[in-house]
Amino acid sequence: NRISPDRSYGGFYRRDKFRYVVFSCNGRRAYGTRFAAYIHKHKLGTVIETDRNVNPNSGHLVKVFVWTINHEALKVWSAAHHG
Repeated sequence: NRISPDRSYGGFYRRDKFRYVVFSCNGRRAYGTRFAAYIHKHKLGTVIETDRNVNPNSGHLVKVFVWTINHEALKVWSAAHHG
């Protein structure tokens, strides 16, 4: 049984398939922090983040974020931005 994407979201994701989004950034860059702030500002869910830590494979600093999605708010946001 194949579940089709929710067309009210523009079909860009399936609400039934996930609750969390994990994203990361180079620990010295602010793009992950800016994205987390955008999620918070638009009430699209909650975001928790780790401290900066050294990736043992690359030696670079990395910060990880976990976004708990507010699906109803994301649906409204999606309709407003992707019609």
